[in-house]
Amino acid sequence: MEEAKQYVRKDEHGTYRVGNTRILLDLVIGSYDRGYSPEFIRQQYPSLDLEQIYGAITWYLAHVEEMKSYMAEARGHADPV
Repeated sequence: MEEAKQYVRKDEHGTYRVGNTRILLDLVIGSYDRGYSPEFIRQQYPSLDLEQIYGAITWYLAHVEEMKSYMAEARGHADPV
């Protein structure tokens, strides 16, 4: 039996990444939320293939609330104190 593919992972710093790449999930999802197609996103991030992009988007759609919280927290840490 083939092992399920992992399209999104959390690295050792708690940052979401696409599969085993260094590409931030936030970047792919940001492009998707702006209305860009997976094919266009593939042009932006040529190290990703369409399967990884579609898989990351599907994962995101199943975890929207989790990602909203994560992204809000990440923005909070980026704000000057």
